Amino acid sequence: MMKVHFKGCYKITLRKMKKRFFWIGLLLLIAMTDVSAGMQKLRIGPHKLFLVKQDSSAFVWIGATMWKWKALSLEKMKKIIDDHSARGYTVLQIIAYPDRYKTVDRLVDLAAEHNMYLALNTGWYRDVQKGSVFDSYKRGYELGTRYKDKNNIIWLTAGEAGGHKRKSRTVADEKLEALIKGIRDGDTGNKLLTVHADYKRGTSLDNNTRIVDFDNWQTSQWCCPNDLSREDERNWTV
Repeated sequence: MMKVHFKGCYKITLRKMKKRFFWIGLLLLIAMTDVSAGMQKLRIGPHKLFLVKQDSSAFVWIGATMWKWKALSLEKMKKIIDDHSARGYTVLQIIAYPDRYKTVDRLVDLAAEHNMYLALNTGWYRDVQKGSVFDSYKRGYELGTRYKDKNNIIWLTAGEAGGHKRKSRTVADEKLEALIKGIRDGDTGNKLLTVHADYKRGTSLDNNTRIVDFDNWQTSQWCCPNDLSREDERNWTV
């Protein structure tokens, strides 16, 4: 009976398989690497007048909004990020839609690949209005926990929820404060946080309490100095 030995062929096949598995493993490791980990977190500068990076180098917020990204394909969003990065933008402002968290994850990483920061809104003022105080805390904690290890996040909290106490747009203090606390607890107070201001207004919840890291002033639809009313207690304070 003739015996056929496959020892040599087996060694060659095994060597090829090991090499193949090595490259597959390496590619998976690269895919799993947190790109944002190489970015510096932002903080308030020593004189409390500017935003700076961890190494104290200046950071200039040149932002663009991408509120309606949900209607776009991931490929289209990638092109937008590529384009804005090439034009010198440093921040993209988006909403973290609850049913699109995995896509938000990808956007966070895409922005990091371009050394850009994402300013996240948990939703608009009306979304905070609809839920309970507990709902606000839960939503904040959920997102804070999800992105606590992402260095390129700035919290905008809720769209047009800061700087107004008027008519149908009013957000109860306790709901907004619960949302902020949820983000802080989930993110362990790890990143800068503000509240997206209403148009013609600023962020401060009132003139005495500071529960945000910095104020912002929305000049959208703003025309003249008289447009910036100083009559409500949530107005921006100079």
